[in-house]
Amino acid sequence: MLQIGSAVAIAIGFASISVYKYQHEDTHFDTWHSITGLISVILFIFACLGGVVALYTATFKKLIKPAHVKLAHIIVGILTFVIGIISEIFGIYTRWFLYYCNETVQLVCTLLIVLATVLTLQSSLVNAYHRIKRLCHN
Repeated sequence: MLQIGSAVAIAIGFASISVYKYQHEDTHFDTWHSITGLISVILFIFACLGGVVALYTATFKKLIKPAHVKLAHIIVGILTFVIGIISEIFGIYTRWFLYYCNETVQLVCTLLIVLATVLTLQSSLVNAYHRIKRLCHN
């Protein structure tokens, strides 16, 4: 359910930014923040599709081994998350952010995001490592 909520929030955010840029005849996808954001949205779609395939691995096991599907889903998910975080950090280092905040807030936000990222990725990276190790020994 959390993933569905995330997908809806991402779609609404992406659409609202695109509509705003279009209405104000502003350029889009011309900063590192917007480019990495677009990449993370595209990867998010693949991660969602991979999640559906991973959920129904019994149906697809004749085409691809369930362990491979789950590992690919984990890796794409981690990559999506990391690129999304990079996009978020790029967003913190924009003129817009500095207009509303100062450099101290910028630094604190960056440190908190990096800390949250490390804590969030910890179990996923361990899980990916164990799956890779298991696949290599089979």
